Amino acid sequence: MRLVTDNMPSLICYFDREQRYQFANKAFKDWFGLDPEQLIGRNFKEVAPGDFVDSMLLYLAPVFAGKTTTFTHAMASQGKQRIVEVTIVPECIGERVEGAYAFVHDITDLKNIEARLSELVRVDTLTQLPNRFSFNERLTVAIARSERTKLPMALMFLDVDRFKSINDTFGHEMGDKVLQEFARRVTGAIRATDTVARLAGDEFVVIVEGLREDSEVHVIAQKVLAAFEPEVQLPSGPIKVSTSIGVAIRRAGQLDGDELLRNADGALYVSKHGGRGRYHVG
Repeated sequence: MRLVTDNMPSLICYFDREQRYQFANKAFKDWFGLDPEQLIGRNFKEVAPGDFVDSMLLYLAPVFAGKTTTFTHAMASQGKQRIVEVTIVPECIGERVEGAYAFVHDITDLKNIEARLSELVRVDTLTQLPNRFSFNERLTVAIARSERTKLPMALMFLDVDRFKSINDTFGHEMGDKVLQEFARRVTGAIRATDTVARLAGDEFVVIVEGLREDSEVHVIAQKVLAAFEPEVQLPSGPIKVSTSIGVAIRRAGQLDGDELLRNADGALYVSKHGGRGRYHVG
């Protein structure tokens, strides 16, 4: 048993009802610089990190009632930050729990991968803006916040004027560079409290929150239009890029997310057919 557990990359130990170690494997040396043999008879409160002890104590009641328990915890050991999964298994002799086995697995790499995958699901890889999935989440939260604060909000729907012509003339690689610059300029023109996202192709949206009066959204739309006055510099030379904007305003108790998006899309249609390079509030 010692040979097996000492060659496992997890903390494995056994402690009695008084929370004193009766067994500990070699991983304690690797993780905490503690000799396993010197742990025997000591209470785990004396040697484990304080925040880890606090988490353990929360779960000991059900363990000593005979229930196997699993939880995750973030901890530091030997200067390294770890996310661990802890499983505590009670040892029952008859109906009495005499002690418990603890198995502590380092799942830091797994959690980092999960976090990265979660980020990729929500981020547009070309522009690094929130994507459609993330936009839907954020719009739901923004509407709920608008209901709570009773402050109006707005949704701006934008696209790149004549983007197909840009792609056909300069190629998709240059088209991608235009989209990246478009995202940068829109982001720079809006407020820090607003959210810009890319839905697909050359379609972008801006969630505008906390409006005190309707005139504020007009100022923001004008700033976005002004951001495209300078030409966009491409390797092949400068080109003029403009945007058309459709704006829908939502007040408490009114539109849901789908209706708000449809209204903004309709306002964009009016804007484009009015001559492009302009905005329209629906």
